[in-house]
Amino acid sequence: MALLIPLALEGPEIEIGWRLPRSTWGNGYATEAALRVVQYARDEVGLKELIACISPENERSVRVANKLGFRPDGRKRAYGTEFDCYRLRLD
Repeated sequence: MALLIPLALEGPEIEIGWRLPRSTWGNGYATEAALRVVQYARDEVGLKELIACISPENERSVRVANKLGFRPDGRKRAYGTEFDCYRLRLD
C-alpha cells in the first residue's frame, strides 16, 4: 500500500506513506509504489511538495524516502508521537 493523506488527518501538509507485508521487504516494491504515488501527486493532483513522517528506527523507510529524493526536515508531532520529517519539493 502507498497513499497520500493529510498529515495527521488534519493537514495542511500532505503526507506520503507506504506499508508492505514483511515477506515482501527488500525487493524494491515500496520504492516502486511510492514513486508512482509521487508522480501522481505531482502530475495529476498538482501538489508542490510532500512530506514523509518516519520513525527514526525505521531505517528501511528512511532509505526509501532518500531514494525518492526526500530530504530531512526536522521533527513533527503527529498521530500521538514524534517522527523525523522528510520533505520532497515537486516543482
